[in-house]
Amino acid sequence: MKRVLSLIAMVLVLENAAATAPFFLIELGEHQHIRWMQGVMSSVVNAVVAEEVHDALVAIDSPKAVVPVSILGFEKKQRLVLSIVYLTDEARDVAGIASIAEKRIVKASIAAGEVQINGDGGMFGLDEDDLVTKIVDHSGILNSLRKEILATIDPVLVDKTFPFVPDVSLGRVRSQALVDFVSKFAGISPHQNEIKIMMDRINTRLNEVVAVLPVHSKFTTAIAVKSVDLYGFDRKSVKKITLR
Repeated sequence: MKRVLSLIAMVLVLENAAATAPFFLIELGEHQHIRWMQGVMSSVVNAVVAEEVHDALVAIDSPKAVVPVSILGFEKKQRLVLSIVYLTDEARDVAGIASIAEKRIVKASIAAGEVQINGDGGMFGLDEDDLVTKIVDHSGILNSLRKEILATIDPVLVDKTFPFVPDVSLGRVRSQALVDFVSKFAGISPHQNEIKIMMDRINTRLNEVVAVLPVHSKFTTAIAVKSVDLYGFDRKSVKKITLR
């Protein structure tokens, strides 16, 4: 058991340490409503995972059907950010990109404003592991920022993998860690059909749950947009551009 848990811990460390290309984002700081949503979804995701992992282990006649779900399920995002533009690995002159973008944004006189959590959610990312709450941009501030930033960057350097959907990530479902855990825990191939069925059921159930996320009347849904940062390859801010 200790060997399996060590394997999962190593998988999580490697995933967190993966290199990232530069990206423009808005730092949200602490937000009570988003933190509350994270707590709710953590309980929901872990409950779904517990049921499906248990059923998968039973289906393959594993005597070890009790699992440490807190390790397996949902990992909350500690930093709350709203991404505006993703760049590719070829965008090496991040300081130059940041400087030009700042001049363009200042010249456009984009004022600080607000966006809103709208209660819609989704599973995004290459493997749809990222659980997000979508954002309503009534003031148009996000689109204005994105437009001005894109006007300063060679299109070749812009990552167009996904369409721009304003959202804030609540956390990630560790799908690969789940697969690795069950296959090692039960001593079977990670490609065994029962594992595929387990992951399909988890994804289907979670997509249904997060389509409409809970919204609490006690907390504000407003998010202040006062600045935008360009983060480099080391995940550190190269430039904070403050809005007027």
